[in-house]
Amino acid sequence: MSFYIAVDAGFTTARVAVVKSGEVIAYATSATPGRCDKGVDGSNADALQERWLCHLVAQVKSQLSSEGACLGIGISFAGVVSQDGSISKDSAIWGSASEGIELADLERRLGFPVRVANDVSAACYRYAFDFQYMKDERISLINIGSGIGAKTYLRSLDAILLDSKGRTGEIGLAIVDPGEHALASQTGKFKGALNNYSSGTGFARFLGVLAQQCPDLYESSLLKRALKMSSISIDEKSGAALNRINKIAIKCLNDGDIFVSDALDRSVGWLSIALQHVILLDSPDRIILCGGVVFSIRPSDRDRLVAKLVAPLYFFFIEKKSMGVGRLWNKNDLDKLLCI
Repeated sequence: MSFYIAVDAGFTTARVAVVKSGEVIAYATSATPGRCDKGVDGSNADALQERWLCHLVAQVKSQLSSEGACLGIGISFAGVVSQDGSISKDSAIWGSASEGIELADLERRLGFPVRVANDVSAACYRYAFDFQYMKDERISLINIGSGIGAKTYLRSLDAILLDSKGRTGEIGLAIVDPGEHALASQTGKFKGALNNYSSGTGFARFLGVLAQQCPDLYESSLLKRALKMSSISIDEKSGAALNRINKIAIKCLNDGDIFVSDALDRSVGWLSIALQHVILLDSPDRIILCGGVVFSIRPSDRDRLVAKLVAPLYFFFIEKKSMGVGRLWNKNDLDKLLCI
């Protein structure tokens, strides 16, 4: 029987699946090679881009042993993807390379027909056809993972709204903290941007800042003890380490850690600033929050997050608008894999 290869190429994790008749029959994950990995020259964007491409090819080929013929490969990419499927030269994974990655080059390297979409576009399209939302004309999806992105689906056009270069919805770059001491990205850019506070990796980095600002609260926290037991410093900078810090922090939050709970409240406050502008500008019928951060926290904390985001908008939308927290699968990463 024929099959497809589906790839969710994220900032911290790559997921590769074999899909037959709409079902995932094989599934593997690996760490995404990044600029902050130990022993890597993070300043050479071209070399980092090539390293990422070699890793992608290796991961795909590892799944080609399945019986049957591979009909094609779909890739959801955590970054800007143009309407023709080309990946931008600028990426949080490798920095600013000399050139982008053309679709034809991917097909040459992989040896199969390839289709590429932005990862949030893929997830948005997937949710648009969940039975819960089939009556909604305009659906906005906010993905809170290693980065923060948004996409809007318009049912009358059966399309995700994009400009020709695929840049629509990069709300993680919105400036929410214009202060002198605002956090910058790991590259020193985008000072005060939402990604630095409310994304998965941003939240992990923000925990380190908050530990310096509130040392007594941090010293008595569950997070401090858990990181020590795992031999991890809260000041780690690599994508893999930040991912581990974030997972440990979410577990501590679910266990009632006051320090992490306070950090989450602050993070959600910044997120609400950006999201309110999205809602007022786009006026969607449905907003769906998804991504690793949303799925990891307890339902009670998820409800608290939604309530804080919605509260300032009741005056405008209490009668005709709604906010939903959607989840289709036990493993949220399958949304993008099945869609692509």
